[in-house]
Amino acid sequence: MMMFATRGSTRADQHSAQLGELARLLRERGVPHLVSTRIRLKIHNAAHGPRSSLSYGSPELDVWSTDGTPITTITVDDSQKEAAYSMHPPGDAPQRLCPIATPAEGADIIAALVRMGSTGNAETAG
Repeated sequence: MMMFATRGSTRADQHSAQLGELARLLRERGVPHLVSTRIRLKIHNAAHGPRSSLSYGSPELDVWSTDGTPITTITVDDSQKEAAYSMHPPGDAPQRLCPIATPAEGADIIAALVRMGSTGNAETAG
């Protein structure tokens, strides 16, 4: 069985590294999170025998409050002139978090959201 990775894996690797930097900063701030990547394996039956291929989705960074409540999912948006982290809180539309070049800014914002989510009181996050 022959396997190969699609060109999307290079982009997924780059996004994974960018999210990894944000994840490192979140870990330093004690923020519960997990980076995950969806990998698809397609198996094709060809005249020569079975063939397979891998494709990689863009990685995502999920963030929870300390009580386990989902806070947001963060992805990398490189569709604009300046690549940025994009966050998608449950039930809300995705929104720009901060540029990729300033992950500490994003980590501070996410840490504040986690504090708000953990206490249920927006006044304690400032």
